[in-house]
Amino acid sequence: MLINPKTYTVTRFTGGAYVDGEWVQGTPSTFTTKLDVQPEDDGKRSDAFPAGWQTRHVLKAYQEDTSNKLHTVNQEGPEKADRVDVDGVLFEVHEREDWAQWGASPLAHYRYVLVELDDAGNGGP
Repeated sequence: MLINPKTYTVTRFTGGAYVDGEWVQGTPSTFTTKLDVQPEDDGKRSDAFPAGWQTRHVLKAYQEDTSNKLHTVNQEGPEKADRVDVDGVLFEVHEREDWAQWGASPLAHYRYVLVELDDAGNGGP
């Protein structure tokens, strides 16, 4: 059960392909999902990123829709991580904790760590 869910726009990047020896990223698409976004209050969180990244805003987000999990930076495959628009600021999905194993219980959810993109739209380390 989420405390304060709101609808957020997510940009998803499909896998790309090599065309004439050059990588061409797939076309991005957008969709909406309900998330409960909160400040990340774990003091250890900033230490997990290299110097220079520790000044980025870090948020945590909870999602009850376990049928449509967000793509993360460290997932396998050619897709880039999903990006979430939080009040006009883009964040990249860095981590996902899977609490979906609780099935139909009110505890079933995903917890994400979102890291603010820089001005050039670059993601995480």
